Amino acid sequence: MTVLRPYLRPGEKVLWHGRPDPAVTFAPIDALLVPFSIVWLAFAVFWEASVIESGAPVFFLLFGGVFVLIGLYFVLGRFVYKRRRKAATAYAVTDMRALSVTGQAMADSPARTEPMQVRRARDRSHVSVSLGQSTYPIDYSNTGMDWFGRGQRFGFYDVEDGERMLAALERLRAG
Repeated sequence: MTVLRPYLRPGEKVLWHGRPDPAVTFAPIDALLVPFSIVWLAFAVFWEASVIESGAPVFFLLFGGVFVLIGLYFVLGRFVYKRRRKAATAYAVTDMRALSVTGQAMADSPARTEPMQVRRARDRSHVSVSLGQSTYPIDYSNTGMDWFGRGQRFGFYDVEDGERMLAALERLRAG
């Protein structure tokens, strides 16, 4: 809660606060992203091996190396990034807005008029809420590739205390 205090407006009351669970690794879109990332990395490694074997100019080795690094991030790095970002994130629902603070960065949403999508984990242990609409066909939120697409939705991801969070959001939306 102390992380959120500097971002609260005068007179703003916190209805709920919590954090994402860093142990939750996968998002639903990972069903597509994981196979794609493995194929990407396999092709990039194949390219590099072919370049090395053929004795091609250094430019081709460096060119392929960039794609290997991108593939490594897709396959492994994004999960490390996602876990670290979740550990540094705090969420709150106030009587005025929904609020997310990660490190020194703050994002908020009025939440009252935004469309809301609720997603529960299969075992119902965690709840994720997205507010607003994505302007892109693929929503990269909560994948470790959030930086990839602008216009991503505001959300609370992988919250263990999901029912209390949803109740607070409903109170906020009711006005």
